[in-house]
Amino acid sequence: MAGKRGIENPVYQHKSLYYMSGLTEGTETIGCFVLLCLLPQYFAPIAIVFGIACWFTTFTRIYSGFHTLKE
Repeated sequence: MAGKRGIENPVYQHKSLYYMSGLTEGTETIGCFVLLCLLPQYFAPIAIVFGIACWFTTFTRIYSGFHTLKE
């Protein structure tokens, strides 16, 4: 979609895939897994909070992509 609209990213010219900014990236995911292993009695609350953070990231990326392609 971006290529069809002539949108280029000068920072990542030679990469086809890169991480966008978001709330749940690699470090946060590893941190969550460590917490789940260290505090198994709190598995459900930690998983729920992390799941909500993942959905927030999903919606912000969709919103950002929509506005980028809209321009």
